[in-house]
Amino acid sequence: MSKSIGIFDASAPAVSASDLFNQIAAGVSLVNGQTLGSVGSETLTISRKHAGFVIVLICILLFPIGLLALLARQTETITVTAKESDAGVVASVNGRGDARVVDFLADLLAAKPSG
Repeated sequence: MSKSIGIFDASAPAVSASDLFNQIAAGVSLVNGQTLGSVGSETLTISRKHAGFVIVLICILLFPIGLLALLARQTETITVTAKESDAGVVASVNGRGDARVVDFLADLLAAKPSG
């Protein structure tokens, strides 16, 4: 199950952007299938590839030829941007991903996920 998240300019409970990214990496590592990547020093991406419901349905309905549909995968990406300011770390999160990851990020930044 996937979920959307959109949090902008939230005050993060971290000393620095790298500290926040380490907290996120520790939490996300508990969820299987997640890939962490960084784009510069202020942006972290969390992505996963999975077979969506439609792909599984095609496999069932068109078995055995439908098994080729398993080669098609959907990619979901969540982008976390953190900037250090005088007041601490200000973070923005946007994208779609695993519901457990979205809930973890929402709890970490004390905001409610959308969708």
